[in-house]
Amino acid sequence: MDSLLANPARGDRDQTSSHQSAPAPEGPPAGPRVHEPRPVDPIVPSYPLADRRRGIEGEVLIRVVISARGTPLKTEVLRPGPSRSLTRAALDAVESALFHPGTIDDTPSEMDLQVRIVFTLSST
Repeated sequence: MDSLLANPARGDRDQTSSHQSAPAPEGPPAGPRVHEPRPVDPIVPSYPLADRRRGIEGEVLIRVVISARGTPLKTEVLRPGPSRSLTRAALDAVESALFHPGTIDDTPSEMDLQVRIVFTLSST
């Protein structure tokens, strides 16, 4: 008999005489560790005075390409705000922001990031 049966109640383990079992197959190789870029400080746009006075609120969605050094290289408006001035204020804020660069396996890398800027008027 080549192997002995284990009795889990006694804490026995399978014991195999003279036969080696093949190592368990490995799963697919782990992919790279990717961390998205993030702003160094909160991105706070200036609220255009005319929009503030008219009570205009809304959000702007911007795609920004961040360099491996953490600076914005290119921006694109994915969803404009309810006014051109809110959209421009959001773009200006994102383009002037500094970022911690994204990394791939701990190496700073150029990456895209979507930034949502929300303009709301407080009720106080």
